[in-house]
Amino acid sequence: MPKTIKPPKSNLERDMRKCLRKVMTDHRDDKLAQEVMASGGALAVLGIDELKPHPKNPRIGMREDVIEAIASSVREHGFHDRHAITVRKTKVGYQIISGHHRVEAAKRSGLDAVPAWVIEMDDDQAYMALAMDNAQGEMTLVELAIHAAGVKPARGKEGDGVKAWAEAMGRTEQSAHQVRSVGRYLDAKRTQIDLSTLRDKFSHVLAAVEAFDGDDLDAIVERIADGELRTVADVKREAKRAAVVESLDSVSARQAKELAGEYDVIVIDPPWPMEKIEREVRPNQVEFDYPTMDEAELSAMNIPAADDCHLWLWTTHRFLPMALRLLDAWGFKYVCTFVWHKPGGFQPIGLPQYNCEFALYARRGTPQFVDTKALPTCFAASRGKHSEKPEDFYDVVRRVTAGRRIDIFNRRSIEGFDTWGKEAAE
Repeated sequence: MPKTIKPPKSNLERDMRKCLRKVMTDHRDDKLAQEVMASGGALAVLGIDELKPHPKNPRIGMREDVIEAIASSVREHGFHDRHAITVRKTKVGYQIISGHHRVEAAKRSGLDAVPAWVIEMDDDQAYMALAMDNAQGEMTLVELAIHAAGVKPARGKEGDGVKAWAEAMGRTEQSAHQVRSVGRYLDAKRTQIDLSTLRDKFSHVLAAVEAFDGDDLDAIVERIADGELRTVADVKREAKRAAVVESLDSVSARQAKELAGEYDVIVIDPPWPMEKIEREVRPNQVEFDYPTMDEAELSAMNIPAADDCHLWLWTTHRFLPMALRLLDAWGFKYVCTFVWHKPGGFQPIGLPQYNCEFALYARRGTPQFVDTKALPTCFAASRGKHSEKPEDFYDVVRRVTAGRRIDIFNRRSIEGFDTWGKEAAE
């Protein structure tokens, strides 16, 4: 049992008490500061083997750079009293409140004892002092959150524990509850997530906790930890995407739109009023193998659009002006043009080669894309059968939209779309 040293009123003692008082008051917990100072902390030399780490130390692992820097200083200059750790006496030894890194550095430097301030504290005081010491040691917000998770909801006559924690840490109560929500989640996932990958990702995790729950939250946090969601904006975009998908793909939303015959996404490839050029191989054919519609007939169509609806209207160079007029007639606002770059194409005499087709993108209301990555307005894709649109286009539409989809006047069945047209079932 080490002998507790009661030093005389020296500059050392005054400096230590001044330092301790500053640690407490810097965090605005005057009552705790008074309690600690009144406890009459004593300076002692304690054996390394008597020191026990605090079981609720919020640090996510030990920082090797800090330990090595301290160890280098100790080996060169020794472990001075002014660097004394802070402990409290327990039934099993001395519990470290301040100085976990210093103790590890002392071990690596071959010391068997270190100077320590022994201060009487109850469990709550020790827990709060632990956080304040770590905060002084540049504790990250994630580590601070884990500490906040361990705060008791109430502390008897002292009122709400979270409120007291907020005051001690110089935070608003609202901020304290946000921090605590992150900490409670991460603390519960200690055995499932490498928390060191999230050490500097507090804002990322907060955005995830506020937007997701259950397995969805776990999946998002895993993507944050893996570096897939690099910024807070990435997490918020994912949250927005999930919200759009949920609102459009929910059973109730789909049932309501089915009853009303409405769609969130519409692709239209109209049978434009065009004739085939007469050729010697089929001299009697001057029309297409399917009925065509003129502008009046197309304008009169009832488009089964939801209040917020994406629409892509396929057209060619020749019918581009008519396509723009149709959008107005259907009550859609033109936004941009997607261009399909095709290999080869028809080239009229004296004119450029027509090696592309257009899908005019328009919208009704305020539909949202669920993903805007890899969403260029120009894309290259191989040709299919006559008038058949490329699968690459449908892959993109499926990825960036959610809800009920329909392909009108299509030439084949399309996965993820209801279909309507003469050749849809072929």
